[in-house]
Amino acid sequence: MNRCTLLFTIISLLSSCGGTNTTQKDIDPLFGDLPQELVKEIEKIAPEIQSFKINPAQDNSIICDSGTVILIPKNTIVDEKGNFVTGEITFEAKEHFTKADYFLSNLQTVHNDKLLESGGMIYVNAIDKKGNSLKISNGKSIRIEMTARKINSPNIFLGERNQNGQMNWGEMKETSKSLIAYPILYISQHHLPKGCLTECSEFYGIVNTEVSGDNIHYYIKDDILKYEKTLLATKEFKSRYDAYCIPELVRLYIENIDKNLWEIDQMMVDKLYEDSVREVGFYVNDKRTNLTKSQIEAHEWLTNSAKDYFDRILKKFRGFVKEKLEKVDPNLVADTTLFENYINSYESYVNIYNARTAYDATDFGWINLDVIYNDPRAIEMDIEVITNNNPSTVFLIINDRQVMINAKSKQTNKYSFTDHKEGYNKLPKGASGTLVAIGYDQNRIMFGMKDIVIGMNKSENLDLKSVTLNDLKNKLDKLK
Repeated sequence: MNRCTLLFTIISLLSSCGGTNTTQKDIDPLFGDLPQELVKEIEKIAPEIQSFKINPAQDNSIICDSGTVILIPKNTIVDEKGNFVTGEITFEAKEHFTKADYFLSNLQTVHNDKLLESGGMIYVNAIDKKGNSLKISNGKSIRIEMTARKINSPNIFLGERNQNGQMNWGEMKETSKSLIAYPILYISQHHLPKGCLTECSEFYGIVNTEVSGDNIHYYIKDDILKYEKTLLATKEFKSRYDAYCIPELVRLYIENIDKNLWEIDQMMVDKLYEDSVREVGFYVNDKRTNLTKSQIEAHEWLTNSAKDYFDRILKKFRGFVKEKLEKVDPNLVADTTLFENYINSYESYVNIYNARTAYDATDFGWINLDVIYNDPRAIEMDIEVITNNNPSTVFLIINDRQVMINAKSKQTNKYSFTDHKEGYNKLPKGASGTLVAIGYDQNRIMFGMKDIVIGMNKSENLDLKSVTLNDLKNKLDKLK
């Protein structure tokens, strides 16, 4: 896979204030206002720009290094004048999943006046052979499927940098509800590490041979290839089968295969509830007397185990219903050969399997998977950070959560994290945090890191020292 180390074309922003046009400074969409000398160093350890040569006149499937799946329908990408592009172009993607990734790309998790907790970010772009920027045609979209790490049920947030180079994820979007059909033999097959076992059958227990004896309870006689390009060929159905791998589940989804996935999920909830009433009721209604102490304890264990089991499965499928997923989109075509060739290890399979947060992007740029960060300890407050050197950026990281906040410069070597006039102005008092700053001075990377308890001190001193690139990477890898 090729790597593109060139910087993207810088965005020029114009604004009007009080009737006077003022040209703002150029902002790099990838790194904000970090000095180019610093960018040239940290991009060596920052997430790489991944480049893919594609023909936009054809359907294209892309798998990024961390498992992000991108499907680009044919005739979707156009030039600045809206003309469909012919010939080879370069599609670019830059994935971010860790605090070190966010820091190195100068990315905070802020949505206007609220803080966000991120599950992953990606930057996507396309250029022609001459380096000209391309765009997505009006009324069309490309599908992006990512893994939401460390958060559940995220929304999509689209980001733009302000005149200071800081990111604001201003526009919130819902995740896409339509499904992608993958090669069914690939998606339904086990890709487990050697020696790892599962009680679930491969290919959903669908076999094309006669089933008899005890096996009749575990397998379904059918041809699995009949269900190519149906909801059985989706990662979403596979996740349901993995949660409750019984033939009755497979039959229920097959019998209702033309319905929306969430409607069949609700049917499954109803069935599970009936099963739970029957199974748990069997033990609850056991009124035998004269049981020994061991028998009573065993009876209680069986009753509680049945309750816990069905509570857990019901919670899972009620969550599936809330996703409101619909049907397979026939316009989104996955490249069978690409996906089959990509799977060469359990890790590569998991990367794609877990990429189930979907968005139909209508523009190139920054995309973030987030939830609103709500902390009951949050109060109106600020922290003043005083540095010994003039850094390019200062971050407050809330430990054990994927929350990053850029500081605002108050005056030379003094920084603030909240705004008392507009924007977010609350921080979780008592939470564990880390201050991180970076700059470039006299051909040296200057770096500082300090663990704090948020709100313990109104002012914190942060010393920056010269570090090597390897030292910087090792320090950032330790972020909680």
